[in-house]
Amino acid sequence: MSTLPPHSLLSRFQRHRPRRCPARTYDQAVKRPRLYGPGELAALFNVSRQRVLQITRRPGFPEPMARLIGTTIWDADEVDEWTKHNRPPRPTEGDEDR
Repeated sequence: MSTLPPHSLLSRFQRHRPRRCPARTYDQAVKRPRLYGPGELAALFNVSRQRVLQITRRPGFPEPMARLIGTTIWDADEVDEWTKHNRPPRPTEGDEDR
């Protein structure tokens, strides 16, 4: 029985090993939706969480993606689209009252 040097075994193994596809990260493999919860909506609209509840109950506001035990979540793209057409920009400090 002949003994092969270790580098010969390794090169033989590498020659016959199938090539793998480049590894993809989880984010590349799965398209995850952007989500808003009540806290994100309050920050987006610059209102209280109580006011968020009133806004989300309005007719025409996007339906939630899911109602979980502790919260409700909405698709961020749908909410952003609704916001463009239904929420005027809020005045900020420095804007003059006209």
